[in-house]
Amino acid sequence: MTGRCPNPACGTADVATLLERSCRVRLGRCIETVEFRFACCRACGLGYVDPQPASQVLDAFYPSDYAYWDAPQERLSLPTRVKYALARWRHLPQLRLGLSARLGSCIARLAEATLGRDASFTMGIPLALPKTSRMLDFGFGAGGFLLALRALGRTELWGYDVERNRRNLDRLRAAGICAHCGDAFARLPDLEFDCIRLEHVLEHLPAPIETLGALRGKLRPGAHMVLTVPSIHAWEPVEALAESAHLDHLQLPIHLWHHSVRSLSDFLAAAGLEAIEVRRLRPYGYLSALARRPGT
Repeated sequence: MTGRCPNPACGTADVATLLERSCRVRLGRCIETVEFRFACCRACGLGYVDPQPASQVLDAFYPSDYAYWDAPQERLSLPTRVKYALARWRHLPQLRLGLSARLGSCIARLAEATLGRDASFTMGIPLALPKTSRMLDFGFGAGGFLLALRALGRTELWGYDVERNRRNLDRLRAAGICAHCGDAFARLPDLEFDCIRLEHVLEHLPAPIETLGALRGKLRPGAHMVLTVPSIHAWEPVEALAESAHLDHLQLPIHLWHHSVRSLSDFLAAAGLEAIEVRRLRPYGYLSALARRPGT
């Protein structure tokens, strides 16, 4: 992954090295030095780690509680229920026609403008779907969102995560959620899901387009995939990234990819998905995408 942009729809050699890093990591009894650069394509805006560290090196960078610290509440508080209702209203027009959907979206947009925060597709679309819809949370982390959906009366809930998050399986399964880890990906049914959600997952995947393509095969024709990912473009101009006070937020090298609107759309298209919309979210500049498997 050197020389040219790894975005298959781009491939230009107009790539700038924004950062060069060297760090030490313990592998068993040995300490190894890992060197990489963080590059950005000037044409499509994709930021990426080059070369990607080996899988065992990447695993060593993750703290044992990475992304799993946020223990879900046993009951949904009133503020949480209001937040979920607004997120649902915000995205109703993407899924259904009618005056009530447009009115609800206008109310939610007004709340967004007032609070300076935007509801992501990864929150709003699953909530806006009918309660009987089958949903997969790919990379469920602590499982808080799945448990919240369960508390809201949804029953067709599935989750998948990496092997090191097996600790959360029993809690999710006890709530009636079909949760799997590691090599159980093949047990997920094909052509069955109405929505697949990836919340801050894509940036961790060494082969994201291949994974998106495999997940596409799990969606029903016409069903939706929703993603939220980080973007380096919250720190524009990116040429000044090395001096940014927020550099640690990039979480290098475990965040392998930082997208622009174009590059995220290109990755989705390369996986055979139709990108409907990619939005930049306030206040952190994350990108949230709504895509669909072609078909009816």
